[in-house]
Amino acid sequence: MKWTWDKTPGRNDLEVVGGLVALSLLAGARFYPFGRFPVPHCRFRDLTHYPCPTCGGTHTFIAMAHARLAEGFHTNPLAALFFIALALFIPYAAARLIFHTPKLRVQFRSGREKVILAAIVALLALGNWVYLVATLR
Repeated sequence: MKWTWDKTPGRNDLEVVGGLVALSLLAGARFYPFGRFPVPHCRFRDLTHYPCPTCGGTHTFIAMAHARLAEGFHTNPLAALFFIALALFIPYAAARLIFHTPKLRVQFRSGREKVILAAIVALLALGNWVYLVATLR
């Protein structure tokens, strides 16, 4: 796996769209009045009495957006890491939009690297779910 900077100009920059989505998610977690409106219950948890792999994600984003980092990591560690990744992605997307900086790209040298990365992501998700089952039950 190799990280590169792509200087090819492009009209369809996913970074801009991704940055706007990330900004919307983080702003919503910070400013949406969740206390005045009910947050939907998890159907998986209602049926099985176990948390789903994303249970606590909304609570985590709200906590992280209000700088309650420990609470966010305790509720759903993987969602907290995703929040941080989105927060770091926003300045990168803004730089792409404003200054037309090169695009950061990942190049896989083989299909095996893709499989290894997919396995790591799957293990992280599984580990996070085990943590949720152990702590949110």
